[in-house]
Amino acid sequence: MHYTIPNRKNIRLHPFAYENTGLYFITLCTQNRKCLFGSIGDDKLIPSSIGTTVISIIDEYRHHYRGIEIQQYVVMPNHVHFLIFRNPDGASHTISLSRFISHMKSFITLQCGKSFWQRGFYDHVVRTEQDKLEIMEYIQNNPRKWAMDKEFIEE
Repeated sequence: MHYTIPNRKNIRLHPFAYENTGLYFITLCTQNRKCLFGSIGDDKLIPSSIGTTVISIIDEYRHHYRGIEIQQYVVMPNHVHFLIFRNPDGASHTISLSRFISHMKSFITLQCGKSFWQRGFYDHVVRTEQDKLEIMEYIQNNPRKWAMDKEFIEE
């Protein structure tokens, strides 16, 4: 019996875009949108043990790699939003944004002892100061607006 596997469309921008200096809005989701990171109460995340581990590792990774800086993030019950600045600034051995995300997801998986990430990630290249300000406000207000979030799943 012969099975064919459908080709998945690559949703990433041309690879050079992730090698350049830039500001990126990134979203990582859990597989099947399972609420593994905790729940929202009083307009903030009440983290589960996995959520606590995720937060701890993200804090470690904020300045872990030269040329990559997590400027802002929010952990939600089933996804994480990041505002990440990439500036290779002529440094050799600067990691790409895709590789950085892959390393962080792998390390979180290793520390939690199980795999729960959705394949890939969603991204948006931040092109203007207004875009940046809107994204920063969105990240800050995301827990407050959880019930209206497109990733919301009744817990």
